[in-house]
Amino acid sequence: MKHALIITGSLTVRMDLDAAFRDAGWTTVLCATATAARDALRQANFGAAVLDVLLPDADGIDLLRELKGDPATGGVPVILLSSLAEVADRVRRLPAGADDYMEKPYDRADLVSRAQRLADRGQTPSADRSTPLILAVDDSPTYRHELATLLEQAGYAVILAESGGQALNILRDRAPDCILMDMLMPGMTGQQACRRIKESPQWHSIPVIMLTGREDRDALIESFEAGADDYVSKSSDFQILRARLQAQLRHRQAERQAERTLAELHRKEVEVAEVRATEEATKASLAEKEVLLKEIHHRVKNNMQVLSSLVSLQADTLHDPALAAAFADVRDRVRSMALVHEKLYQSDNMAALDFAAYAESLLQYLWRAHAPKVAVDLKLALEPVSLTVESAVPCGLILNELAANALKHAFRGRSGGVVTVATRAEPDGRVNLRVSDNGVGLPAGFDWQQTKSLGLRLVQMLVRQLGGTVDARTSAAGTEFEVVFPGGKR
Repeated sequence: MKHALIITGSLTVRMDLDAAFRDAGWTTVLCATATAARDALRQANFGAAVLDVLLPDADGIDLLRELKGDPATGGVPVILLSSLAEVADRVRRLPAGADDYMEKPYDRADLVSRAQRLADRGQTPSADRSTPLILAVDDSPTYRHELATLLEQAGYAVILAESGGQALNILRDRAPDCILMDMLMPGMTGQQACRRIKESPQWHSIPVIMLTGREDRDALIESFEAGADDYVSKSSDFQILRARLQAQLRHRQAERQAERTLAELHRKEVEVAEVRATEEATKASLAEKEVLLKEIHHRVKNNMQVLSSLVSLQADTLHDPALAAAFADVRDRVRSMALVHEKLYQSDNMAALDFAAYAESLLQYLWRAHAPKVAVDLKLALEPVSLTVESAVPCGLILNELAANALKHAFRGRSGGVVTVATRAEPDGRVNLRVSDNGVGLPAGFDWQQTKSLGLRLVQMLVRQLGGTVDARTSAAGTEFEVVFPGGKR
């Protein structure tokens, strides 16, 4: 007993086909979804499957591709069922398409009959077979069998039909590579059968060569008007017919290759379109995150500026110079951090800070804010260095402390001097920051590493945070602090 798999989302169609197949002696498995069909195929073998193009959870043609591409299910004959005429052309173009195709409303008996023939045949005709299959249609038994003998001797496989109607029935079961059609036959003529073939979405690509004993111009015109691809007189030498046949087979092979190429190009176009869509979505997401990040930097900068202003206002109310100086130090430190976010907000690259530009702005601010009583010149030797936000904030605080200390303490008792700030990115990726002056130098016996000064203690703590080192060299000619830490990018 044969088993039929019915795959359609329509309950009415499932019940109707269930009754039709059971009346014909089949057992059936009914599936409303592609998921259920996959499960059924894993559990049983089927003599034939009826597959609706429209399923609630999948495209029927996608499921068809899946079934035909799987060695475990590729041998199951599939009849594709649809009311959409354009689907037939899509199926015809599939490298491993349906074994048969029916449009709704379908004929129950015809559908079951087709399933029976497919199950009895036991295999799907291969579009890539090495021996071309020719359907020869002629009402003359003598000419028909003579033609078959010549074709087989020429290396072709042959199917014979004695009428146009029989040829159409054969086409429902087999897919020949070319049709040789007698023009004048009783009942359905060759022209009528040719028109039916060319009007069918399933068959229209099969080349038809019209054969006739008539030798007139009208016969030629009638053949081409019916949709024939070529015309050969029966009185012609077989070599002529063979040459015309080979030409049609080459043409069809070229069409198939072109279709495969177009299908592959279409697949790649779809892939490219999907990649582009993903890229556009990623770009849009990145742009949205960039706007958000800019807004965060902007708000952080604004909040720190408010904090800096509040500290300045409080300092103005103090009468104790030491307390006022301490508040000024806090203001400068907050300002150094706010400036990082301000520069990042103004930059096109918020992943890294141009530390040279940042250092120049910070130092100019310090020179304006402290307005030294003596003429202290600022000399900059800033090479391009890029720092992440995580490195830029502590490095900015270090620069603020060292430059402020030089301004406040390096030139006591002097009429003026020079503070030099230099940055350099080392070849191994480390960053070198140097702050030097030509002032009086550190006091004798002063251990800057053990000092209680908050500024120098803060420098040492921040250098450790950066994973770097700090060194100081001092003499009567001045003092130089050198900070080296990992993380710079040229």
